[in-house]
Amino acid sequence: MENIDVTFDFTSDTPYYWDGFWNNELGYSKRDPDSKSPMLRKYHQILWSRELPCGEKMELTDGKSRYYLKWKDFYFGSDSILVSFRHSDKKALLDEVTERCLTINHL
Repeated sequence: MENIDVTFDFTSDTPYYWDGFWNNELGYSKRDPDSKSPMLRKYHQILWSRELPCGEKMELTDGKSRYYLKWKDFYFGSDSILVSFRHSDKKALLDEVTERCLTINHL
């Protein structure tokens, strides 16, 4: 297996990731490293390629275009396991939570 740099910042090879990131103080980018970082895609390709229980080698290839990684007729993507509340339509909710936390902490 190739070496994987666990300190690599995947936002550093995601074009335009930081452009407008702090607009409206939301900390949001339209450029997601999960789909736009070439290094993260390479690391996922290395980590997810493997021998299957049947003995066949699943060697993932770059899916190009809209597909992340592929093997035969299967397409694999890097999915997030976290729900994000940083979008502008959630700003009122975030402001209310912040206010309540500040109130509770000052009691």
